[in-house]
Amino acid sequence: MKEAVNKEKRKLTHKNIPFSLTCKLHKKYILADPTAEEESIMDTLVTVVLDSSDQIVAFNKSGGNALAGSSAINQARKRGKELKQILADMDID
Repeated sequence: MKEAVNKEKRKLTHKNIPFSLTCKLHKKYILADPTAEEESIMDTLVTVVLDSSDQIVAFNKSGGNALAGSSAINQARKRGKELKQILADMDID
């Protein structure tokens, strides 16, 4: 068994936490976090990952038209703000 390089314990700090949202788009509707059954009947699947400063760090879209992703990005930013507030309320460093 290998010896640990750094035996000192340190608290992990989170400076840039990613937030992810997967949604399905169907006509004018957006469904966040769809079930497998919901995914099977809808047109477009979009996954957006944002960092703590609302910058896109990953984006994946399958199906649908080219403009469909912008509504998913807006939803991800809204969800990210909600999640950041939850973490702030928990007082996590």
